[in-house]
Amino acid sequence: HKHIENLVLALPAHYTQTQLSLLMGIGQHCQLNIVGLVDTAVASLSSRAGAGRHYFIDMHLHQALISQVDVDNEVRNSSIEALPNAGLTAYQDNWVRLIAEQFIQQTRFNPLHKAETEQELYNQLDAMLQACQQQGEAPLELAGYKAKITLQMLEDKTHALINKITRKMGNYSGQLFITERCNSLPGF
Repeated sequence: HKHIENLVLALPAHYTQTQLSLLMGIGQHCQLNIVGLVDTAVASLSSRAGAGRHYFIDMHLHQALISQVDVDNEVRNSSIEALPNAGLTAYQDNWVRLIAEQFIQQTRFNPLHKAETEQELYNQLDAMLQACQQQGEAPLELAGYKAKITLQMLEDKTHALINKITRKMGNYSGQLFITERCNSLPGF
């Protein structure tokens, strides 16, 4: 494999000094020559954004990050806000509750009643999301019971969390940038 001479890491701006120190220590232990750190939002927008105020939305496991990025003579992250309970797990939990409701309505079976079927539901979630996005709906089978889930149902369940994000954004004269993790969520 190729040896990397110098490494620049793109990281969310909300990392604390302790987190950065830990990351740098791990890099040093792995004999990586980390020569710079750059904010993910700034790195993502620097070559694509014109002058103005832009927003960059990134989705993490437990939180969403909203970065206000101003572009004039330079590109700078003017503010960043972390929204706890608006990350990927919040979306997944909402969808799982929706699917459980649909199973109860359509079959009278509650997949969350037993740990095995709840785990199976989480295991099938990604494939079911992709099928809904491609075909508009997807059948889901758990413990011999079948329910139909539609893309519209998933999108409706997503809107409350998206509204939580958009309420935190101010006016902007530029563009809204989102990461691939955001773009792949139904309704986003």
